[in-house]
Amino acid sequence: MAVYNAEKWLPQALQSILVDQTHQDVELIAIDDCSTDRSPEILAEWQARDVRLKVLRTPVNSGQTVARNLGIAGITGQVVCMVDSDDWLDSQALEQVVQPFEKDPDVDCALFRLVSDYGNDIQKDYDMPYHDGDVIDGAEAFRQSLTWTIHGLYAVRSDIQRKFPYDESTRLYSDDNTTRIHYLHSRKVAFTSGTYYYRRHAESMTARISLDRFLYMEANLSMKRQLEREHVSPDILRLYEEHRWLNYIGQWALYYNNKECFNATERKEILNRLRTCYATFSGQPHRLKLGYVRLRPYALFVLQEKLYFTLRSIRERYRRSYCRATCTKS
Repeated sequence: MAVYNAEKWLPQALQSILVDQTHQDVELIAIDDCSTDRSPEILAEWQARDVRLKVLRTPVNSGQTVARNLGIAGITGQVVCMVDSDDWLDSQALEQVVQPFEKDPDVDCALFRLVSDYGNDIQKDYDMPYHDGDVIDGAEAFRQSLTWTIHGLYAVRSDIQRKFPYDESTRLYSDDNTTRIHYLHSRKVAFTSGTYYYRRHAESMTARISLDRFLYMEANLSMKRQLEREHVSPDILRLYEEHRWLNYIGQWALYYNNKECFNATERKEILNRLRTCYATFSGQPHRLKLGYVRLRPYALFVLQEKLYFTLRSIRERYRRSYCRATCTKS
């Protein structure tokens, strides 16, 4: 558990793991990433009354992936999972997620049932085409993770976690890379009913409109390079490149829809990142339509994006005005 300024939610997270679980053979390694609130004091209070809690601290604030990797060195169990400090587990989550490993020695990963909590008693299940007890192979899990058919909250055998620690290439988003590498190197991936509650709130780093949101491109490029080092099949690499291209267009959408949130210097930095990333693509994507065609020179591609997002904006304004007119008539 990486911890940074989580005093609002940390007690619930600790309670759910150290007190409420039906599976008590657990060790919790919490890594404080130089919090400036009461998180260190809360961890110290819990550590004083529960020897299963180990508390570490990063020397400087470094981000989740660095903090998690610091914790990996201290793993003593056979199965490990990550829990964010603002999330929590159902009381039977660990018992249920451990069962597939005990039943089948070929299971290397087991997914939690994921429930997003939006506050005000609003919760939503992550919709997956699998149920408790289902199993797929690791390559298929990798493919389905690219389209988010399956999510990335799971338990994994600790030897795989040690062999493939968290990708530290960026402060955000690169943890998805590690999840996909874990799936790819798993013989079997199982699904369980053990419930992980994922808290959705505006203070989350990935919910803010900031320059950090554009680290997604760098994280995706890091994943591509890792797959190349792993000498994966051309099919897997092609599939990931298509995924990376769609994400790249998504970054253009993020920029165009939120330009007013950035000053001139920031806009220049974002456009520079987009240009640099564009140079890492070659050939044409599978989807050839306006806005998605790779054009040379780069300036021509930029003109395409301006046209594409301008037309999208016009269509959206027309749709909204049409809906208002329709609602007024009815």
